[in-house]
Amino acid sequence: MKLGLLLKSMRIKRSETLHQIAVATNIDSTIISKIERGDRLPTVDQLKLLANHFSIPYDDVNSKLVAERIIKNHGYSQATYKAIQIVKEELTKYIHQNEPKKK
Repeated sequence: MKLGLLLKSMRIKRSETLHQIAVATNIDSTIISKIERGDRLPTVDQLKLLANHFSIPYDDVNSKLVAERIIKNHGYSQATYKAIQIVKEELTKYIHQNEPKKK
């Protein structure tokens, strides 16, 4: 599920209006509406506020934000897919190299 749809479903599930979310997070309701529709992506600060408000782990929603930024900036293409595979391989190496050593 896309980030905006996830946030909208959380808002609806909690029976909250855009105005209530805006007041609680200090984010303009117009911006929240655009995020929900997928017309804009939240800033990191906005995402932190929204994640906190909805009690969603920040890392989970930030992962969705990163993925959506990649697709928005690079589109749906073979090159994007290959680039993501390269990133996956590099991150796997990084994680293994930085794991605490077992004694």
